[in-house]
Amino acid sequence: MPSTVISRMDYDAVTQTLRIAYVSGQEYLYKAVPKPFIRSLRLRG
Repeated sequence: MPSTVISRMDYDAVTQTLRIAYVSGQEYLYKAVPKPFIRSLRLRG
């Protein structure tokens, strides 16, 4: 099921940084996120 609160999700594999933008306009950066975790997120959506 697609998220109704997340408008965009970007991942930089070099810096292992995940950026999540919400429909509210807020953005959060998560650092040191391993690539396997990103794969698991994308498989769920």
